[in-house]
Amino acid sequence: MKKFYLLAMLAIVVTIFSACQKDELIDEQLQSVALGEEKPDVYVENGYLAFKNLNTVDSVMTVLNAMTRDEREAWDARMGFKSAYADFERLFDEYEKLGSQEEFLAFKKKYQNRLTFNDADPTDNSIDYPFISTAFTPVLNQDGMMKIGKSVYQYTKTNRISVYDGDLNKLANLDQYINDDMVDITTNLKSTGSQTTLLDDFGDNNPDRSGNRWWTKGKRRLLNELKIERINTWHHDYVWYRQVKVYFEQRGQKKGTFGWNDYRTVYQFSEMYFRIGSEQSRYGSGDTSAEVRPSAKVTLVSYGDEVTVAPNTTPPYLSLPTVSMKCNTTFRGFDGVMDPLDHNVYSGFPGTTVWTNYDYD
Repeated sequence: MKKFYLLAMLAIVVTIFSACQKDELIDEQLQSVALGEEKPDVYVENGYLAFKNLNTVDSVMTVLNAMTRDEREAWDARMGFKSAYADFERLFDEYEKLGSQEEFLAFKKKYQNRLTFNDADPTDNSIDYPFISTAFTPVLNQDGMMKIGKSVYQYTKTNRISVYDGDLNKLANLDQYINDDMVDITTNLKSTGSQTTLLDDFGDNNPDRSGNRWWTKGKRRLLNELKIERINTWHHDYVWYRQVKVYFEQRGQKKGTFGWNDYRTVYQFSEMYFRIGSEQSRYGSGDTSAEVRPSAKVTLVSYGDEVTVAPNTTPPYLSLPTVSMKCNTTFRGFDGVMDPLDHNVYSGFPGTTVWTNYDYD
């Protein structure tokens, strides 16, 4: 079993360059992607991005998340790629111009199939990508598709479809291949034992001691979530890549005349300690995100292995790691107070730490 670790590699590289050097680095990486060899590490195939392996996915996502909107759209154009990101940004532009509940309801009816709305809360007028999990949205196309190794994935509102041998005929005719060993349909990504697990929503740390998962101060509210994403990818023959990604996601909203709305804002944290398994790290003195919408994500750790299994066998997902994390956090417009949050499963955490600095994704 071969193990590889990805600790936000390109985020570290980008951090140590000046603004000018950062632009040059990104441009150099884009050229290698768009103008590389016949089979580069990432290329466009059938309208979606095809990646050599999971390492490449993480690296490209880190570079894309460091870009401005204009840079992202230029990258799409250079690749000849229609991304879910660009489609969402255009719809968000339209969303931000809404001025009444009636206009929002008309917008919702118009884009019911292209966006996700919070139907459970009539006061929440937020919008999101139309995918069951948003962990890979930076690299999905408008149809929620991507390819890793030989495996093709498609995210919908209700499930994640995995076709491990990359046979698009199986994807187009799922009913006929529902029992195929190379086809997997996961319909519940948010419970323990599936691919995406919510570890904590930090309701216990709510400054108003209400236990509510949304922290509310005046006309702003903040949602903090610690999650684990797991994914298996068929590489070749009987060899699979398995990956675990632990990340921290924040979403801030403001209250307007017709309910709670997403908006472009900036997030901040300080004194972040985290421990995954036996490894401990610290995000230096803290970090501030770029202006983002609808949320900001920090990848704490991404790791995986390569495993060989018997013919017609799908390997189990890697086990869920034990995770602890604590920091102080806020976002623009909240009130300027850095409030503490704590997900702790270890005695004496944080204790002795390894000093490692990272960025917001």
